[in-house]
Amino acid sequence: MEQFPWDMDVRWDCRDAKDIARLKNWTIAQLDRGPTRAELERDLEIDNDEQFWLEQSRYFGAILKRGQVRLAAKEQNYKELERLSGNDPDLRALGYRELSRKHSVGREKGEARPRDLPYVLRIVLMDAHTEVEKIKKLWKQKFGTTRGRIGLAIQIAAERSGITKEQLILYRSNLARDRRSGRA
Repeated sequence: MEQFPWDMDVRWDCRDAKDIARLKNWTIAQLDRGPTRAELERDLEIDNDEQFWLEQSRYFGAILKRGQVRLAAKEQNYKELERLSGNDPDLRALGYRELSRKHSVGREKGEARPRDLPYVLRIVLMDAHTEVEKIKKLWKQKFGTTRGRIGLAIQIAAERSGITKEQLILYRSNLARDRRSGRA
C-alpha cells in the first residue's frame, strides 16, 4: 500500500480542525489513488466474458425495441409498429395498449414528474453516493469504524462531485426511504 507523508499522522479521533483536514486530505488521496490490481483483474475478466456481453446486448436490445414500439404507436406509424412487433405477442400487446391509451390524461407510467431531478444531477448524486460508500469502506479498513464521521464523508463526496452537501443528504435519505418501502 502506498505511503503518504501524513499517513502516520492521520487519526480517527480528530481533536481540532488540523486533524480533520489531515483526515480529509488522506481520504481524498486514497480515493484518487486509482483502482487496485484486484479491481483491474476483475474488470478485465468481465471485459473478456463473452456470455456477459451477449446477455447485456440482449437485455438492452429488448429495452430499445420496446421503446421503438412505444414511439411508433404514439406516432401511429402502423407499418413500423407491425415491422417492430413481428411475431412477438408481448410487443404487439404493448403497441395496442399505447394505441388505445387516452391521450393527455395525466402522466404516463415512467414519465418524469415536474419535481423530478434533472437526469445529469441524478447521475452526479448516484456517483457521489457511491463515493460516500467507498469512503466508509476505506475508513472501516483503516480505523475499524465509520462512527461519527458520516457528515465528513458526505462533505468530501459532495465537494468532489460539485454539488451541495444538502442535496446529497436529501438524496441519501430518499434512497434509504425507498429501500425500506421496497421501491428501490
